[in-house]
Amino acid sequence: MTAEDANNLRAAIASLYGMAGSEQQQANHWLNGFSRSLAAWQACLQLLDPSERPEVCFFCANMLLSKVRAEWHKLSSGQQASMGAMISNKFQLFAQYAQAKLAMQRLGLLLAAVASLSGAQACKTFAGQCVGMVSGGERGQYHMSDCALSMLTALGDEINNMDKSRRKELVAATSSHWADIAALAERFIPEHMVAGTYGLVHGALVCLQSWLRLSTDAGTTCRLSPGQLAAQHPAVLTCLFGLLGTSATEPVTAERIEGLACEMLCELLGPGTAGTTPQQERAAVDAAAAALLGLGDIALTPGHVGARVARCVAAVASALAQRDAETICGCAPPATSPTAAGNGRTVSNDSTRASGGQHVLPLAELMLHCIARPEREVCEAAVEYFLMVNTLPSEARHPQMVRPLYASLLQPLVHRHARYPAGFSSWNEEVNDDEEAFHRFRDQSLSELLETVYLMTGPTYLTHLQDTISTADMWQAVEGALYCLKAVACPVKNNLNCSQYHHLQQSNQLVQALLEDLCSPAGKAAAFLGNPYTCATAAGLVGAYAAWFAATTAAPLEGALRLSLHALCFAYSWHAAALAFRALCVRCAAKLCSAAVFHNLAAVAVQAVAPAPQAGQVSLLGPVYYPWQLEKRACWLVCYCVACLLKYVHERRHLHCLLHTVEQPSYQYSYAAEQPCTADGDLLYGLQIDQDKFFRRCTWAGNSCATV
Repeated sequence: MTAEDANNLRAAIASLYGMAGSEQQQANHWLNGFSRSLAAWQACLQLLDPSERPEVCFFCANMLLSKVRAEWHKLSSGQQASMGAMISNKFQLFAQYAQAKLAMQRLGLLLAAVASLSGAQACKTFAGQCVGMVSGGERGQYHMSDCALSMLTALGDEINNMDKSRRKELVAATSSHWADIAALAERFIPEHMVAGTYGLVHGALVCLQSWLRLSTDAGTTCRLSPGQLAAQHPAVLTCLFGLLGTSATEPVTAERIEGLACEMLCELLGPGTAGTTPQQERAAVDAAAAALLGLGDIALTPGHVGARVARCVAAVASALAQRDAETICGCAPPATSPTAAGNGRTVSNDSTRASGGQHVLPLAELMLHCIARPEREVCEAAVEYFLMVNTLPSEARHPQMVRPLYASLLQPLVHRHARYPAGFSSWNEEVNDDEEAFHRFRDQSLSELLETVYLMTGPTYLTHLQDTISTADMWQAVEGALYCLKAVACPVKNNLNCSQYHHLQQSNQLVQALLEDLCSPAGKAAAFLGNPYTCATAAGLVGAYAAWFAATTAAPLEGALRLSLHALCFAYSWHAAALAFRALCVRCAAKLCSAAVFHNLAAVAVQAVAPAPQAGQVSLLGPVYYPWQLEKRACWLVCYCVACLLKYVHERRHLHCLLHTVEQPSYQYSYAAEQPCTADGDLLYGLQIDQDKFFRRCTWAGNSCATV
C-alpha cells in the first residue's frame, strides 16, 4: 500500500459525497473495484483518523466491515491478529473524541465482526470487555456505554447469523456473560428511564433482545422459555411490562421504547421455546396475563397513549393465546366428574393437565374493550386472540367464551372496522388513511375473524347485517355490511348446502332477503349503488354468491346481472363487476337459456360496452363512462360471458352485435331486436370467424382480465 492509495481513496469518497452525475458514477465504480483489493485494508486503516472528515472515517470503517465479513478467512492467523490489534487501537483512539460518535460506533461493529470470526475465546473476551464498558460508563461518558451496548448487540447478531455448529460453540462460550446482559433490566434500564437518558434505554433493550435470541439451536426464537426466564431472571419480564405505557418526555422516543418492549414480550411469550416444567410455564403465562390486566386502565384511555398501550396489550395477549390457549382462553376442569363418580370411577385432577387460568374472563373483557377502540392497529393486533380462542373445543371453554364472546364482536367489527372512514370521498383526498393498509386489513385479518364470528353466531350475524342496512343513512354503513356478507360467502354457502344445518331455513331466508334488497331497484341497499365503492363491493358480493344464484329457484338473478353491468360504468368497480358478470353467466347459464332472457341480457350488455355517445346524442347509461382503452378487457369479458350462453341459444345476430361493438369502439350501435344482420354487414361472416374461434378469442380475453 502506498500513500497514493490513501489519497485516491480520500478523493473518491469526496467525489462520491460531493459530486453529481458522471463524476459521482466514476467514483462509485472506482470504489467498488478498490474495495476488493488487498491495498484497501491498509488504506482504510490509514484514513481512520479523527482529523479526517466524518464521512471519510465512516466510509472507511464500513468498507473494512464488509471486507472482514467477506475476506477474513483469506487472511493468515498472523494477519488476523495484526489486523484485529490495529482496529482495536483505532477504536481506542476515536473513543477519546465524543464528537466522533458515528465512526466509533461503526468501528465497534467492526470489532464485533472480528471477534465473532476469531473463535470462541476471542468472542468471550470481547463480550467481557463490552460488559465492563457498560457498567463502567460514568455520567458524562454515556457515549461509551452506548457504544458498548451497540457492540454487544452486533456481537449477538453476528453469532445469530452463524451456521449451527459455530453458533452453538459461540453461544456456549459467551453464556457466562448472559447474566450480565439480563441484569440490564434490573438496574440499568430503570435508572436511565428515571434519568431521562432514553437513548441508552433503547440501546439496552436492543442488546437484550439480541442476546435473548441466542438459542443454541437455530429452531427456536428465544434462549429461554417464559417459565425459565421468570425463574432465572424475573426482572426481565417485570421491566418489559413496566415499559408499556411509559411516560417519557419525548413522545416519539416513548413510542419507540414501548414498541420495542412489546415486540420483545411477543417473542418471549409467543409460540417458540418450550419449557421443561409445565407448572412453571403455566405460572409464567398466568403472571403475564395478570400484568396485562394491570394495564387495562391505560389501555381504555382515549387518545394516542391509550391506543399505543391497547395495541401492545392486544398483541401480547394474542401471543400468549398462541403459546397456551388452554391457560389463556380455557376453563379449569373439575377435580371429579359427577358421572364418573356415580359409576364408581374417579377422575383425578392431573396437575400436568392444561387448564384455564383465573384471568380468562377478565382478559377476554379487556380484549373486547380494546377491539372496540376506533384505531385499526389495535383491532389488527387483537384478531389473533379471538381466532385462538376458537381453536379450543366449546366444552373446554367457559360458556361466556363461546357464542356470547363472538356476538359481542358484531358491533365493533360491522359498525367500525369494516367501514370506510367517516367523511371519506376518495383515496386521492384521504390524508388520514392508506388505501393499501385499509384493504390489507379488511381482506386478510378482518375477513378471517368475520368468518369465525359467523360460524359462532349463525343467523344472528345475518340478522345484524340486515338491521344495519335497513337503518343506514350513509353509504359507509351499507358498504361495510355488504362487505361483511361477502367476507363470509364460503361458510354461508357451505351451511346452506348442508341439509343437516340447524338454521338452514332461517339462514336461507335471510340471505335471500339481503340479496333481493341489493338487487331490487327499490331496495335500501340498492339506493346507495351510486357510490362507486359501494358499487364495487356489491358487484364482488354478487360474484361471491354466484353459486347460490344458480342453486336457488327464487334468486334475483336478473337483478344481479343488471347490477354487475351497471357497475361496469364506474372506474373503481369495473374489474369486480366484470368478474361477477362472468361468474353469474358461467354458474347460471342453464337459467339464461331462453331466447327472451338472452335477448334482454344481450341488449343490456351491448349498452354496457358501447362507447360514449357523441356530442348531442343521449346515452342509455347516463353521464359516467370509463375510458375505452382501460375498459377493453372488461368489454371482452362481457362478450365472452354472453357468447358462452350461445351454447344454449343459437342466435348469431347477438354474437355479431357484441363483436361489432368491441372491434369498432367508435361505432355507435343502436340495438334493433327485430332486424337480423345482413350478409354484407355481418362482421362475423365478413371476417370468416366462426363461433368456435370467437369462443377461443373471448376465452383468452376473459382469462387475461381475470388475472389483472
